[in-house]
Amino acid sequence: MSDPRNPFWDDLPIIDAYTREDAIDDGVLVDVSGLAGEAGCTSPARPAAPSPWPSPTAYTPT
Repeated sequence: MSDPRNPFWDDLPIIDAYTREDAIDDGVLVDVSGLAGEAGCTSPARPAAPSPWPSPTAYTPT
């Protein structure tokens, strides 16, 4: 993918690509497009899955 504003990366090979479909398959994103469509949303809806770690607000310093 070329960016005319920043040609630095143009000649470098892509060594890895992590697609939206990969993230859905891994459970990092959740495809809720069907439910969002029922609610009237016309764009794809794929929110991030809940984190297995507690939120930063759950931390209580001792």
